[in-house]
Amino acid sequence: MTEKDTRSGQAADLRCLAEEIVRQRETQSPVNLEAISSKETPQALHKLRVYQVELDMQNEELRRRQAELDAAGARYFDFYDLAPVGYVTVSEKMFILEANLTTASMLGVVRSDLFKKPFPKYIFKEDQDIYYLHRKQLIKTGEPQECELRMVKNDGTAFWTHLATIAVYGTEGDPVYRTVMRDITESKNISEQLFLAKKVAEEANLAKSIFVANMSHEIRTPLNAILGFAQVLERDPSLTPEQAENVQIIIHSGTHLLRLIGDILDISKIESGRITLDETVFCLHDLLNELELMFRSRVSALGLQLLMERDAASIPHYVAGDEGKLRQIFVNLMENAAKFTVTGGIVVRVRADAVAEKAGEDEAVLRLVVEVEDTGPGISTGEIDRIFAYFQQGGAGVKAGGTGLGLTISRKFVEMMGGKLTVTSQVGKGSCFRFQALLKLAAEVADQDKLPSRRIIGLKPGTGPFRILVVDDAPTNRTLLYTLLQPVGFEVAEASNGVEALNVFEKWSPSAILMDMRMPLMDGYEATRRIKSTEAGRATPVIAITASIFKDSRNQVIAAGVDVYLRKPFRVDELFEALGKCLGLRYVFADETDKIPCQPEPASLMPPVPLALSKKLIQAMRQAVEEGDINQLTELIVQVEKLDSVKARVLQVLADGYDYARLGQWLEKEGSDI
Repeated sequence: MTEKDTRSGQAADLRCLAEEIVRQRETQSPVNLEAISSKETPQALHKLRVYQVELDMQNEELRRRQAELDAAGARYFDFYDLAPVGYVTVSEKMFILEANLTTASMLGVVRSDLFKKPFPKYIFKEDQDIYYLHRKQLIKTGEPQECELRMVKNDGTAFWTHLATIAVYGTEGDPVYRTVMRDITESKNISEQLFLAKKVAEEANLAKSIFVANMSHEIRTPLNAILGFAQVLERDPSLTPEQAENVQIIIHSGTHLLRLIGDILDISKIESGRITLDETVFCLHDLLNELELMFRSRVSALGLQLLMERDAASIPHYVAGDEGKLRQIFVNLMENAAKFTVTGGIVVRVRADAVAEKAGEDEAVLRLVVEVEDTGPGISTGEIDRIFAYFQQGGAGVKAGGTGLGLTISRKFVEMMGGKLTVTSQVGKGSCFRFQALLKLAAEVADQDKLPSRRIIGLKPGTGPFRILVVDDAPTNRTLLYTLLQPVGFEVAEASNGVEALNVFEKWSPSAILMDMRMPLMDGYEATRRIKSTEAGRATPVIAITASIFKDSRNQVIAAGVDVYLRKPFRVDELFEALGKCLGLRYVFADETDKIPCQPEPASLMPPVPLALSKKLIQAMRQAVEEGDINQLTELIVQVEKLDSVKARVLQVLADGYDYARLGQWLEKEGSDI
């Protein structure tokens, strides 16, 4: 038997004894002392005293417990009343049954004034439907519900609150709704400010994008002419080796400028986190050769040496990676070295290390390791940490000028390629920038599309005629395309906007259309859509030629209905390749000596009997040749055509080939025969 059971038995005995004594007192009958022996009396009295002490102790415990409960209740009500959120209990009919002091404070009323008031009275009128839906969902699902709405203080001031409500049942079984109210006005205001700030930032970003697009178009348009006519000169077989090299430098430098325009967009993409790698297969040796050609003359002009040290045994020919970004990293580092170095030179070291293949990877990966070292002024330790930040430069960089973006972009590109860009430097001795980039090894057959450039001199005999409509609002661009196409044997017509293009298309029925996309009156998008809406237009290839730098514009252009997309400035090979694919053309190349071009040689066109032209006309043509005025010469040849079409053809072939020496000889002979 346990102590608890013993105490229970003793309490029962004492209770029986006490009841007997009470009964006897009530009947005023004497106590039956015989029932209690003299021996048991002291024991009974002792038990009664013990029980009395026990009762006193229990009463004291009860009083202590009650005091604790009272204190806990007071604390609870303090927490309840002074909580940072409002608590309110609402009846099924939406009357307020209970509320804490915070609720009264939030609503600007005395708490006693809230009782039995309709809760929706304190909800902003336009938001009451939100609360009714909130209640409806709670009743329907039985699940806790939350909502955000505006409430109204007693003075009419509105404020935002977050309500969280649960349903419970009262003592009589009726449902009541307990709601927690939290004032979210400040967070709402911050959210609104952030939204407005985001909107302003997006509008500014859009404005920047529009500016970049417009600037790109304005720069690419003249650059298209520069690179285009440089490619025309490159195709001239009469160039001396030195002249050919100079033309190559113009082309490579212009191409580099073109890439810099793209980098302006890259900065914007880096800031917005939208920059991605554009992986292609390319020849790594060709890239290094182009870089050396680009920088050798520049470095030599500064009186410096340029050493390109390549570990040829480790560097593969063909790799897969982002050629454009890799090139830009090289250019940025080499330009910095050339800009800051006064005496000495620049050393570029390149090697490739094998990377252990990972499980599941089929392609071999290599690590390209590059060092660009100079003998410039060096960079102090304090400046090294900040030269990679946006618009930050060291002391030498501030003096030399620049934007302070090159190293920032380069480091980001290197990191995207799985590498790291670092620098070591010693003031007064120079700096060495090192970076690594992961590339995939590619088979040589993957580069078959990049065949050596072959000069096209005509169309295969027996083909054609092929009519090309050139549509561009820039006369220089139209002249460039005419200069490229007409000598090969194409018939060329021109239009300066979409409206003119539609008229020429309807009357002339071209074989293909070269369409600029941004023009006045009617742009290329609308003109293409209208042409493609006709039966003849659906059979006519439209090749878009645009100066936009945004890749998204390609999808927009293709959606307009064009067949091929070329971006200004384009390579001549790209133009002829696009026309060849669209029209199924077969070309005659300069290296095909056994083939006869469709354009006859000027010498074979010489008439056996001299035809008389006026001295005035011949003199005017000689003056146009001496002054290099191709437009004036063309107009004079038109006059010759009215007199003698054969002789006009001779002159046109020589003029199209820019063969001014033979033109002069022919005109001199023609003048002497008069």
